[in-house]
Amino acid sequence: LQLTSSGSRFDRRRGRPTGSGLRAVLIRLGHAALCLAVLASLLAQKSQLRLALLPDSPGLIGGLAYLALFTVSLLLYFVTSLIDPGYVSNQLHAQSGNGRLTSPPSDGEDDADDGDGRDLPASRRSLELRFCRYCLIEQPLRARHCEDCGRCVSRFDHHCPWVENCIGERNHATFLAFLLCQSVCIWWTVFYVWRSIHTRTSALRWLAANWAYTADMLVLVLAGLPLAFLTMFHCYLACSNTTTWERVSRERISYLKHLAETYNPFHEGYCVNCFRFCCSRFPYRWDIVYSRASMDTELPDV
Repeated sequence: LQLTSSGSRFDRRRGRPTGSGLRAVLIRLGHAALCLAVLASLLAQKSQLRLALLPDSPGLIGGLAYLALFTVSLLLYFVTSLIDPGYVSNQLHAQSGNGRLTSPPSDGEDDADDGDGRDLPASRRSLELRFCRYCLIEQPLRARHCEDCGRCVSRFDHHCPWVENCIGERNHATFLAFLLCQSVCIWWTVFYVWRSIHTRTSALRWLAANWAYTADMLVLVLAGLPLAFLTMFHCYLACSNTTTWERVSRERISYLKHLAETYNPFHEGYCVNCFRFCCSRFPYRWDIVYSRASMDTELPDV
């Protein structure tokens, strides 16, 4: 009975990744359609963008730069949504190694990830690496099992319903690049829309002349404001070498919950953090960084 229950649960949680389903296709097409609809509404009217793209326009370079940024933003969206976020396999875990990690004594529940802890001998107390019962692999440090994808993801950040993919070690930098480009593109579009609005004395005439611009502005502001905060948050994560999961669930993560709340064992300096975020090889040995931090200085307990 136990095997049957575990097996059925494993099948449920280890199912087909959501990124390849119909829902993912519809979400991605919906994003592209919405972006293209806003662009088409500006090009179909005598907007400032359309005027800027005229051959003899003084704003031609700016208009072409806008279209280039729009294209890059759309490409980055699809790259982020389709790329492997850093799924953990037996081969990748073998390359990452089973480093000896230490942590302060534990007297509570381990992190909420699904799996059984396995002790690694160390000088103080061995830090438990998680064994995923669904993927049947030992998770490297900072990895987590994603229920939506049904896979373990290296340096797991979060599962993003916007791109319908996990954000992990392999696509986090691409995701941030997409956020930056999309944010700039949205507010650049707001500028073009604002400059395109016609002035009318009558409210009805104004609405008749600007209803499309009004709809565009509403969509852009509703998307642009939260996106700006999301972009700044992920810039902070990149500079500090931490993840959304580690920030939100710190008290439940085995390698962080016994440390002072302000202490980050993966912080190597802001320049190095940004380099690791953008250019580090995959999979990166976060266990070595953690062990080095514990040797260089006594890990501050809470």
